[in-house]
Amino acid sequence: MENSSFGENTDFFIPTDIVPLDTNGATSDSYKVRINGKWHFLKRPKQKYTNYPQYNAAFEKEFDLGYTLDHPNIVRYISKGKDKDGFYFLTEFVDGLTLKDFILNNPNYFKKKEHIQKFIEQLLSALSYLHKKQILHLDLKPENILITNIGNDVKIIDLGFAYSDCYQFLTIGKTNLYAALEQINHGKIDQRTDIYGFGMVLLYVFTQSTDKQLLNKAPLSYQSIVKKCLSVNSIDRFQDIHSIEITLKAYLLRKKQYITLGIIVLVITVGGVIFYLSQNKQSEIVDTIVDNDSTLLHQEQNPLPTESTVSELSKNKGETYKIISEPDIIELTKDSFYLVLKEKSKTELLKIYEMTTADVYSVEDQQNKFSQTQKLYSELTDPIEDREMKNTFMYIFWDEQEKIATPYFQKQALAYLDKAKKYNLPDSITQREQVYQLLDKQTADLFIPFVQKNQIITSNTQYRELYQLYQQYLKEKKSVYKAYKHLFVSLNDFEKGLIEDYTFQIKHNQNWADARMEHFESNR
Repeated sequence: MENSSFGENTDFFIPTDIVPLDTNGATSDSYKVRINGKWHFLKRPKQKYTNYPQYNAAFEKEFDLGYTLDHPNIVRYISKGKDKDGFYFLTEFVDGLTLKDFILNNPNYFKKKEHIQKFIEQLLSALSYLHKKQILHLDLKPENILITNIGNDVKIIDLGFAYSDCYQFLTIGKTNLYAALEQINHGKIDQRTDIYGFGMVLLYVFTQSTDKQLLNKAPLSYQSIVKKCLSVNSIDRFQDIHSIEITLKAYLLRKKQYITLGIIVLVITVGGVIFYLSQNKQSEIVDTIVDNDSTLLHQEQNPLPTESTVSELSKNKGETYKIISEPDIIELTKDSFYLVLKEKSKTELLKIYEMTTADVYSVEDQQNKFSQTQKLYSELTDPIEDREMKNTFMYIFWDEQEKIATPYFQKQALAYLDKAKKYNLPDSITQREQVYQLLDKQTADLFIPFVQKNQIITSNTQYRELYQLYQQYLKEKKSVYKAYKHLFVSLNDFEKGLIEDYTFQIKHNQNWADARMEHFESNR
């Protein structure tokens, strides 16, 4: 660059390379600069704004806030200085693309569930960290989120519009397409304003648009979460990042229940998954949902509340809490509070799991029921402000759901196995999918009597029977692969396709399955 004054009148650095970037903002210029062999990102006010104190102060505010931060998913601010062209600051240089460009270059990336989960977890982690530091970002958008070239990790950038108590009068600007109504109207802002921005970012990830009417194009399981984040009234949104994380964790755990016993025929290579889903689901929820300000709960120490035990869970018996009820808001004791919600849960869950299509295997029907269940759970728990009570009711609700939903999923499993029995396969199999159908067809009769007899597994006797079926299934699988291995690169390739949609569950359950088998063998 000609006429550059970088490096003059500063004690901070002498760059050896200066590359202008096309990421300039309305009030700033950006450069990629090399210092001592390492690339950095440099940002400074445009020349025409250098004589305006408010702009210089805003840039200094951005650096001062950023310099206090240390989080793997937030860009690191390094130093600031002045030269004859005015103020500038340096941050780490992130080798990656903005979220917008990343999606353009990788249109199928977020079609994989594990990629969505990773992106959301990292973005929420960064936002939670900012909020604990009493900082609001207030400009979440695809252009301010980088995805690294190595690892595809999240990096939040640009604290130019950020708010903190120290700099509350230097929070200027917004991006209208991604800004909450209270931000646009200069109303009261808080962490829920960032939650709206988070919802808009997810909407863009799922639809490549900011049009809320396209929300139905998002994955069904995330629609209710995004919708709640995008509520016009901030009181209707999630109240903090922790609430979103709790909801997402509950979703991931509950989703495992919706793998039918029929589909588990495909997943059963890990051994004992059915037993795990039925026997260990509740304790896993307790082990996973951990309040940062409280001690980890264990199901053995805190059994699921019932009519007879609910009073024992109340630390302050007789204390009143408000819940939303028809037609008014009423006050109830803790005992009555749990019992009323349990009864309401049972009534609504019975409607959801009516046996309308249980004799016909349908993934769509299962997903629809899962979505309705999640919506019901949110409607019942959102009004509960006390976190301990919300967690306690979580166990009550999902216990009721398991009892009511289990017959439905048993019939779905039998419908799946019956469907597999009726596959009409050609004499000469030439396609990979036909190989998988053949395996299902040949093992359907193996599992049908067991599924008919057992809705869930609660004893070692049942588990031993399943284990024996599993051994027979392994022999059948080996035989099928041997006959058609010419259609696959390797055994690993064959098994990868067999369990394509269930990698997460298998990885998660493998250690448990190994431990369970070790226990079983030692007690034979």
